[in-house]
Amino acid sequence: MTDTSIALGMLAVLSLCAVTMTIAVVWAVMDLHRTLRQMNIMLPNADRTLREAARALAHVRRVLTRADHLSKQVESVALQACDAMADAIRRFSALRAQAQESLGKWLGTNGHGTGAEPRPHHRRGG
Repeated sequence: MTDTSIALGMLAVLSLCAVTMTIAVVWAVMDLHRTLRQMNIMLPNADRTLREAARALAHVRRVLTRADHLSKQVESVALQACDAMADAIRRFSALRAQAQESLGKWLGTNGHGTGAEPRPHHRRGG
């Protein structure tokens, strides 16, 4: 009888394990079903949200493309303005040098020197 009682005890333990595992599997399947239903409810909203995000990103891309184009135009204008200012400064410097040279020649022919030295002042009376 001892062998039979041990066998019955083991059979009871195995049955209890089988019932416990069955309950765990049923619970997991119910939880999976609940999760899949929630995902099924959320998927249309996610699809809408993703489409809106794609439209927003396309708009941002268009804005950035325009901004890039405008910044290149601004860069071109700025470079042209710098070139024009550099040319104007070069012309002004050449004109100033030419005027200085002409003035120096004119002052030199009138007997006043080159104009680089101050003229002497004579004091009256003193």
